[in-house]
Amino acid sequence: TGGKKEGRSHHHHHHHHSKTSGGGDGQNNSSSSVLPEDLANRPIVQMFYGLSNELDQRHDKYERIVKLCRDITIESKRIIFHLHRIQKVEEEMSTLLEVEERLKKIRSTHWIQVAKELEGESPFQFLRAYTGGLQEYIEAVSFYHFLRYNELVFREQVQSDLIFEREEVFNDNALDVSSKEELGTKRKPLLVTVPRTDFILGIADLTGEVMRRVINSIGFGDTETCFKLTNFLHDVYYGFKLFDGLTLENRELRSKSYTMLNSLKKCEAACYTINLRGSEIPKHMFAEILYKNERDEVESVKNTMDISGAYYDDD
Repeated sequence: TGGKKEGRSHHHHHHHHSKTSGGGDGQNNSSSSVLPEDLANRPIVQMFYGLSNELDQRHDKYERIVKLCRDITIESKRIIFHLHRIQKVEEEMSTLLEVEERLKKIRSTHWIQVAKELEGESPFQFLRAYTGGLQEYIEAVSFYHFLRYNELVFREQVQSDLIFEREEVFNDNALDVSSKEELGTKRKPLLVTVPRTDFILGIADLTGEVMRRVINSIGFGDTETCFKLTNFLHDVYYGFKLFDGLTLENRELRSKSYTMLNSLKKCEAACYTINLRGSEIPKHMFAEILYKNERDEVESVKNTMDISGAYYDDD
């Protein structure tokens, strides 16, 4: 979408420019923006008034969602950092419980607001406003879920967490039971849609965090965790390989697929070194593994880009 976006904004500038360039009639316009009575009452003009109003409202709503999601992103990042601090088994549970509360808080303060904004709208119209926050949130939730239950979170679970109960306001005397029931069935639940793509991208980000955890766990001398997590990364990566057709189409997926493979390579290199040298391993060796891999990473991405770039890259 890179090219398209630029094109659009360029187009926009062009219009803007042409508006201001006619200095003289710019002023006339502003004074005559109140149309004469007979014109203003014509149905087509009325319709345009309506449309302009609707667009303004939509832009405002979009901005509000973007602001809410900025906060969600920040808090999710903090949660992830917080989870990385777990070193000892003793402090693990208390940290996880604290994180669980913080995730609940994000839902009850921010996501419910987003859900209210999206009520009655097509979520995909506003997806670009909240996709960043959603991916970061999914990354935090899945990381928490993984550390706590040692498994990958299901999309259905993430989705059901983002369905909110309405606070129903009933005036008991005025409504008899039947009309209450009707009200209940008519109103759709308040929810934030979690598209499959966003879920997958969130999980792709999770692999980076797991890789960091693998390297940290070696630092703490916990080599068992290192192998366990590397196996988990294997499974996720093979799952991703099933979407190979999609990764060619979807640019984000493609870049995350590379990153994931490189995270996996780093973890494997680390596990390999442990097996080779035993767990008594000098710290600088790991620094070496990481940096060596990063150099290779740049090379390999360049090479793959050259091959696939010709066909698939949108730039």
